[in-house]
Amino acid sequence: MLRIREDQMNALQKPALEDFVDEMVLHVHEHFADESVELGIERVRARIEQAIRSAEGHGVVSPKGVCKYINLMMIFGPDFDTNPRTAPWVQPILNDVTVPDPTARMDVLSDRALAIVEQAEGVAEEPAEELQQMRSA
Repeated sequence: MLRIREDQMNALQKPALEDFVDEMVLHVHEHFADESVELGIERVRARIEQAIRSAEGHGVVSPKGVCKYINLMMIFGPDFDTNPRTAPWVQPILNDVTVPDPTARMDVLSDRALAIVEQAEGVAEEPAEELQQMRSA
């Protein structure tokens, strides 16, 4: 029987993770251009890597779920899940055991974030492009 050691598995996963980070750097640059330019590519990459680790801590590991997590991080800040201003509405959704699928929780969280931003901006019709991206990512 073939056995793959943990270090071998990590070596196999690393290129896929690097490709995903590269893809998310492009995503952030496309959908959050101002923030991307302000931060610079290295800080954007660092934030994405931080978001991946943080999302994983909440059980979110699917590319779609992690992308939504990154979108929220870009809009609300890198600590949106623990920041006292956002955590009161973020944490209950991230920890909602009635929604067992973490990606589904990210869908709920994205919809809630979109509603909060729309309410704060007084937008009734058309939300900003990056918020639409949050919904469709």
